[in-house]
Amino acid sequence: MVDLKGLKFGDGVVIVWRDSSGLDGWQYGEPRVQTQRVITKGYVVANDGEAIVVTGTVVNKMIRYAPLTIPYGAIEEIELDPPDHPEQGKEGG
Repeated sequence: MVDLKGLKFGDGVVIVWRDSSGLDGWQYGEPRVQTQRVITKGYVVANDGEAIVVTGTVVNKMIRYAPLTIPYGAIEEIELDPPDHPEQGKEGG
């Protein structure tokens, strides 16, 4: 597994993480533990030592599409994912 704290802007990653879930309204009977295993592939846009922010599209440091914040505690696996194109993930690329 990659060192989470060493990840920086533009690093391509594949993250396997456990998502929480919730239900709306009254529920009867015993509560069910129902979480989902999620695989997210994208580029690091922020990393504060407690959570990592990943997005699928980076134009520059100021323009990101639909960033997703994943807390470190939810991450089961993380690997580097080299870009398909040399400019992909770089500022302005």
